[in-house]
Amino acid sequence: MQWSRLRSLVRERLAAAVAKRVDVHMASYGASSLDRAWLALDGRDILTLPEYMTWQRVDPIDRGQFAPHDPQSVLCHDGRIATIGDLLHRSLEMPFAALVTSPTVFLRGFARFDRRFGKRRLAAPLPADEHPFVVHCHAFRAAAEGISRPAMPPPADDARWHRAPVRGPLFSPAAIAAADKTLAERKPKPFAALVRRCREPTDTPAASRWETALRATLAARSPAAAHRLVAELVDIAAATTIEEEPQLAAGLVALLSHEAQRIRDLADWRSATHNAERQFAALARHLFASHDLPHFLDRVWTEGGPREQAWFIHLGAGKSLRTAPDLPLPVTRAISHWFLQTPDDCPVEAAFRHAQVLDLGGDGALADAVRRTRLGHDFSNGPFWTSVIRFFVANPLLDRAQVGPIVDWLQAQRHEPEIAPGAVLPEPGALPPRPALSMHGRTVAATLREVEAWHRRLGRMTAATAAASWAPSGIEPFDFVAGADSQHSQIWRIREITSGDGLVREGARMEHCVASYAASCAEKRASIWTMERTADGTTTPCVTIEVHLGSRRIGQVRGKRNRAARPEELAIVRRWADRAELMLDVAPRG
Repeated sequence: MQWSRLRSLVRERLAAAVAKRVDVHMASYGASSLDRAWLALDGRDILTLPEYMTWQRVDPIDRGQFAPHDPQSVLCHDGRIATIGDLLHRSLEMPFAALVTSPTVFLRGFARFDRRFGKRRLAAPLPADEHPFVVHCHAFRAAAEGISRPAMPPPADDARWHRAPVRGPLFSPAAIAAADKTLAERKPKPFAALVRRCREPTDTPAASRWETALRATLAARSPAAAHRLVAELVDIAAATTIEEEPQLAAGLVALLSHEAQRIRDLADWRSATHNAERQFAALARHLFASHDLPHFLDRVWTEGGPREQAWFIHLGAGKSLRTAPDLPLPVTRAISHWFLQTPDDCPVEAAFRHAQVLDLGGDGALADAVRRTRLGHDFSNGPFWTSVIRFFVANPLLDRAQVGPIVDWLQAQRHEPEIAPGAVLPEPGALPPRPALSMHGRTVAATLREVEAWHRRLGRMTAATAAASWAPSGIEPFDFVAGADSQHSQIWRIREITSGDGLVREGARMEHCVASYAASCAEKRASIWTMERTADGTTTPCVTIEVHLGSRRIGQVRGKRNRAARPEELAIVRRWADRAELMLDVAPRG
């Protein structure tokens, strides 16, 4: 019977006093049987258990081995743990007298909400050893009917029967093996199958970076610890929609890997939403935060490493950012304040630069522009770049689109070794063209003239530089057809540039300084990509994309003459980033 039909039939049998106050729900997570059902009174979840846990118990059991607050004590039926759906279905078929006296706690308790359960039964005393779940249901119905029962406690605010951990001392090795076999036969969700596969050694290369990371995480643990982590991952995936988002699924591995720093038990967490991102954020705060944290910090689990994750745990414990370990720049009280006001779309490391700009007097637009340049991830040469930020702050009418080109020019002039004419890479020991360049006394007009002259010189690269080439980065290219079913479909292509000549031609047609990245590409520090759109037989260049290979972060997406990416262009880049497992922190134009 379909759940909607079953739920409708059950609700028809509810007494009028509780008909709008008692409800049963089920959430289905894909085509598998990894579902979740729960009972709510006045919208408050009092009984919940992932349905898949009910058939994991394949060996006969005795309800007496469960604590009264354990949900499995409520659902124990005929020597097995039954599903909520199955018990509700049985309740429709059983005689009412058998339902009221059923040895199954759930059936006996749910019978209290039946319209056939009259006021005479409600006024009758309950057995002294009655299960707390039945007492709770009985008291709820009695209160709804206005029956005063001094001898019966009112429904307790904290009375809940929630799921217990999947693995525990009650599971014998044989039961675990049988449960695993059952999972395989029932074709669990791809995430559960993948996690279980990562537990086994294999010579087959991993399909993704995070799968590789999970295998390494499990291999570094003891067998018992690895088994416990696998069980937690499968358990959380079954009770939430987190695994439906690949990036969040990867973050879940990192999140659950810090067992020693948890301040609350995983088994005590309940999801209050069906949105995957909000579920993940709530789980992270349940495990590590005793204080409220801004949501941009959730990125540490999906995009950061141990250093960034340590910042989340440190701040979650209520400690000051100034005392956090391994910070990228000196943090004052003011910077700490602005850091916690960072927009949700900002990477965690770039949030330090964002806060620094605001602390120095810049506005939000300037802070966004600066943190999206190389300064959002490169914190070397701090005093000089602080003077650059002060220059930007002192010139508030400077077009924010010029911030990126100015930063690129300053980096090339002051910090990048000069490349001799006819060479591709700098000679060992080569110095930057202007290592003493200073922002003191510099005007905006003079700076923009020098940036423009630098761009023109880059367009006249030497033959040797143009002939240079390098191996592809290994990041997959991308093709996407938009509107395939219409007469005006568009084909978007993203391709890597792997030669100096390609960079020169890209810089010439887009009128920007991408040719200056030849040395960075040859040294595998960066990768440059071009995106084109084909419509009605005409191919048009759209944007040039810079990827930092060390962090796999898309640093810049620029169109002709350094314009910002349009929303439709950025949407295609985001699709590619999701597929290629790249981080994206770029603002659209407008």
